[in-house]
Amino acid sequence: MNSSGVQIRIGDLLYAMGKRWKLMLALTILGMGTGAAMTAISYLRGNSRNYEITCSFAVTAQVMNGNFTSNNETITTGDFYLAEDMADAVGYVMKSERVLKQAISATGIRDVSPRDVARSMTLSRYNDTQIIEVTLDWKNAEEGVSLMTAILEVSRTVLPETLKVGSVAVIDEPVAGRRLGAASFYLMIGVLAGVGLLAGIGVALLDLLMRPTLINTKDVGEILNMETIGIIPKGEATAGRRGTPSGGRHGAAVEQNFAASAYIIRNLLGSKKKHHCFYITSTMDGEGKTTAAANIALRLAEMEHRVLLVDLDKRAPSLGSLFLSAPDYSHSLNALYKGEATPEEAIVTVDGFLDVLPLILEHNAVTLDGTLFSFLEMMKTRYEYVIIDSSPVGQVSDVLSLNQVADAALFMIGYDQATLTDIENAIEKLEKSGIRMLGSIVNGQPVSVARNRLEAEAAEAAEKAREKRLREAAMGGFSKEYRPEEHHRTAYRDPLASLDETAPEPESTAAISDEDAVDALIRMGMDGSWKGPDAGGKQADERSDTDRKESNL
Repeated sequence: MNSSGVQIRIGDLLYAMGKRWKLMLALTILGMGTGAAMTAISYLRGNSRNYEITCSFAVTAQVMNGNFTSNNETITTGDFYLAEDMADAVGYVMKSERVLKQAISATGIRDVSPRDVARSMTLSRYNDTQIIEVTLDWKNAEEGVSLMTAILEVSRTVLPETLKVGSVAVIDEPVAGRRLGAASFYLMIGVLAGVGLLAGIGVALLDLLMRPTLINTKDVGEILNMETIGIIPKGEATAGRRGTPSGGRHGAAVEQNFAASAYIIRNLLGSKKKHHCFYITSTMDGEGKTTAAANIALRLAEMEHRVLLVDLDKRAPSLGSLFLSAPDYSHSLNALYKGEATPEEAIVTVDGFLDVLPLILEHNAVTLDGTLFSFLEMMKTRYEYVIIDSSPVGQVSDVLSLNQVADAALFMIGYDQATLTDIENAIEKLEKSGIRMLGSIVNGQPVSVARNRLEAEAAEAAEKAREKRLREAAMGGFSKEYRPEEHHRTAYRDPLASLDETAPEPESTAAISDEDAVDALIRMGMDGSWKGPDAGGKQADERSDTDRKESNL
């Protein structure tokens, strides 16, 4: 089924409501506030005031001639209990159409039916006795008192006629008291709060219908007709040391999913060709394309494959910031493209198997032309995998020109970001261009969180490289020479020379400050690593001989 006929699943609706919970809460609170304000304004203006007419009476066991059931003029115990038993029947007669119709006629009230009066009148027995309390809600105080008085008077006549016994004796005369109208204060607030809640649910449902996004990974296969090679779980996760997630429930799952995706990509590309090149794209910015490219590159490098990671997202280049604290122009694709730097100078080494070529944001500095493609073709012969972080194909169509050098494309889908229609259009562009589609990775991880993971991993790799350079430099002596690249997270070296199997291992020329060298020597002294492999025993013997000579002297 295509996006024009998206099914509404209960889970999808609940997710949409959960996503809009703040809006729903705001509209509910707004409804409550509006209800309170409307009720207060209505009360102050007096346009919708109601009055509460109250009175009470006692049921008596009198017959039509005025005597009691024992035909005596005075009440007996039997008359008292009979009156209690008659209370419910008296209440029924008082709210009957016969009584109310006569009472309305007696007061001369117009446009009021007996049913209206019956709905507004409440009768309740006091502690299950023959005493009955009456409440009448009415819009006019004087009119309500007159109507209640007329009901009592008519009841005195109708009760003996209908029940053949019984009457009423007024205890408290009808009086009127003000009360808030429109059913009640709380009812108004509750109704408008419910309206606000329903409005919020309606907005969530409308958003789900009008702008369907990927909120169910099954839609990748059923609607987008694309294979999913990785699903990065939703949830906060950060990483401490490389390969050891810390903080958050899903850290390990995120790392495992990226590692699995890297294995799948390696298998899909196959082993027939030694060199592979593919680019990663998406529908729009912010779907985790850059972090996915960096993660997959790291995982392939961990498998000891030589990888070059190239930043070609000209709209928002950020790959360099994942591996370098402050990417500079001399180590960038910009300088290489303009001929102001050699590949050896421009490419940055992260570790022995991963190199990165950053891009710096500069208007029209790099274009996808023959010059760039020639460089990429050359790199393809020197690396096992060249991974290109490209611009979103849904926003920049010239991404498709990378098909001239790339063997395949990997599509990134951000969970609940781009609409399904936009995703379909982006995939259609790629398929029509003829590029081989490796599949898609669904990213439910916040992009900022994934970037933190990568920065932690890159920082650890840089720290290990720095410690190695300090150790090598300390063995060679001190130097006050200052190198700006020491402030980067990674070490710059000749990445292309390391690809030459016959090239000799270059000697370390790193220079460090006196402070760093002293720190390195202290560590070496503590762990004994300053000793050569064979020097330990010899130096110990020499110190022993010296000590003996000094002792003899």
